[in-house]
Amino acid sequence: EEQRDQQFDSQLLLEGRRVRVLEASRHAWVERDRHAWHKLRIAIKELRYTLDTLYPELRHAGEQATPLYSFCKQLQTGLGDWHDTVVHASLLGGLTVSPGLESAQSHLEARRRASLEQVMSALPEAEALLT
Repeated sequence: EEQRDQQFDSQLLLEGRRVRVLEASRHAWVERDRHAWHKLRIAIKELRYTLDTLYPELRHAGEQATPLYSFCKQLQTGLGDWHDTVVHASLLGGLTVSPGLESAQSHLEARRRASLEQVMSALPEAEALLT
């Protein structure tokens, strides 16, 4: 009975994480601001780490991993890349303007847009996986 209770608790935890990602995904899609993207990033990390804990074999499953786990990895990577560009841009913002700085800022902006485009193209699949 204790094992059954633990399985039930695990499923409740997983369900809560899944719902949080779904809500954060919908919010980010509508708001499209950095705070909403960051909340989605954190929600996805929590879901992935919960999956890692409950199903450690997924970490080494590669192509055989569940679609939900693969989705989490894909979005976590895309949102991580996006977050890196946001942090780098804020660091560059305090520097004296120069041609090299403008080039770096332009490169970061292109990376930021590409990362978000990758994430946004994956969000419709998220809806299907999370509902």
